[in-house]
Amino acid sequence: MPAMVIDRRTFLTGGAAVLAASPVLAQSQIRSTSARSTFAAACVDADGAHAVAVFGHEGEGLRLTPLPARGHDIALRPGTREAIVFARRPGRFAVAFDLDGRTPPKQFDSEDGRHFFGHGIFSSDGRLLFSSENDIAGSRGVLGIRDVGAGYKPIGSFATGGMGPHDVALLSDNRTIVVANGGIDTDPNGRDPIDLSSMRPSLSYVDLVTGDLLEQVELESDLHELSIRHLGVGVNDTVVFGCQWEGSKTNHPPLVGRHRRGGKASFVEIEPAALRRLRHYVGSVAVDRSGTIAAASAPKGGLAVYVDVATGRYLGVTEIADVCGLAPAEAACELILTSGTGLIRTEHADMARIAITQADVTAPVSWDNHIASLLIGA
Repeated sequence: MPAMVIDRRTFLTGGAAVLAASPVLAQSQIRSTSARSTFAAACVDADGAHAVAVFGHEGEGLRLTPLPARGHDIALRPGTREAIVFARRPGRFAVAFDLDGRTPPKQFDSEDGRHFFGHGIFSSDGRLLFSSENDIAGSRGVLGIRDVGAGYKPIGSFATGGMGPHDVALLSDNRTIVVANGGIDTDPNGRDPIDLSSMRPSLSYVDLVTGDLLEQVELESDLHELSIRHLGVGVNDTVVFGCQWEGSKTNHPPLVGRHRRGGKASFVEIEPAALRRLRHYVGSVAVDRSGTIAAASAPKGGLAVYVDVATGRYLGVTEIADVCGLAPAEAACELILTSGTGLIRTEHADMARIAITQADVTAPVSWDNHIASLLIGA
């Protein structure tokens, strides 16, 4: 596939015609899905319309559900074939959709005075949905709580202990949620920061039953402009986090870190030339099914960085233009990667090598920032 450098924002807001320059899956390749439809991602179709797609690891069975505007991340309701796609911040909609397309999608909106930050997670029993949100008047981050059985009716909220909460993840006890507080107070009608000098990025660990803030880790003062955005959880509940640098672009601070409860946050020592090529921005983080390998994507730099979860050792990079989506594949040490050019790739990474394990395919859509693994092995 020819290399391309594509501005994600321009492409996703109307540049889908770029897809015509690349080979795409023929209609004969877009097969009907089986019970093992395994991935979902927000996207833009060839006509420039926003949607959420369900598909197999080679792009097979591609099925699109229309969205009112740009979507962001997806959460699967445990024990069901229902998932939620959240609006990209500062959007106010979320859509519940059936992976098989048998029932119509259902939209619900954030409460008055709130907007979504694009991420959420279900309780392990599927009865509650928790979403990262902005309490606009209070200039604080909250986890909105919704009763799934009552049509996603809001029933309360917990404070996240910081501003600008973004990604969230559930730890292995199925009770503790870790929140990436970006630390930025932003314009609720847009995406611009209000005051970077007051940034306080943090990781917060919240009890989903009581709402108690169990633990919080803030970055050192010289890294206060390093916004923590995305998370993956690996072996021993090791949290791998990815950041976006809001400070001077002449500086190149670390962008990928690790933390375990009770300890200090540490950063991955990425090879300097690769760190500069990340261009101050990590767009997604994922951990493989074994919990031992993590990847962080940098769409502005066209790189994905691989890390040993247990030690934090930098394992290397792979190059894909506008790569952002990451999700665990079926096999240990394998991840699915997607890009704004429509590319879908499976890669294997371990302590010794990084290798492509599936021939690249290009779907007739532009993939957005995130891809979610759903129902593998079902």
